[in-house]
Amino acid sequence: MKSETEKIFEEIDAFSDSDIEEYRLEKLVKKNLEEELKTLFEIFPDVNVDDIPDEVFEKSNNGKGLAAEYALFYLKEEKKKGEQKEKEEENLKAAPPDVKNATEDAYFTPEDVRGMTEAEIRKNYHTIMKSMEKWN
Repeated sequence: MKSETEKIFEEIDAFSDSDIEEYRLEKLVKKNLEEELKTLFEIFPDVNVDDIPDEVFEKSNNGKGLAAEYALFYLKEEKKKGEQKEKEEENLKAAPPDVKNATEDAYFTPEDVRGMTEAEIRKNYHTIMKSMEKWN
């Protein structure tokens, strides 16, 4: 009858070298990923793993460089948001005033008035007349 030690050695011998190498590689990848996530959370404490896009994981080479890849992704996203905000502000400045919510303190330029419908002109007649005093 075989001893427990002999049975364990038989089980170990049953593993091929490729199985052992695959296990070591998986363990190494897991360790690298854990270290990278730790670094990532030190830099970005509010980020949730589920919020990290797949493309960031893919670019990180099995977790290696994950924090750096996420930082690049984050900076690009912030830049896009800033550019979008600037564009929205430019559009807001270029847009004519909201004639539906005009008050007595509102001011319309000649271009604003030219862009109004007849109904908008009638509705804002007094404000337009006060604005016209400032046109010259």
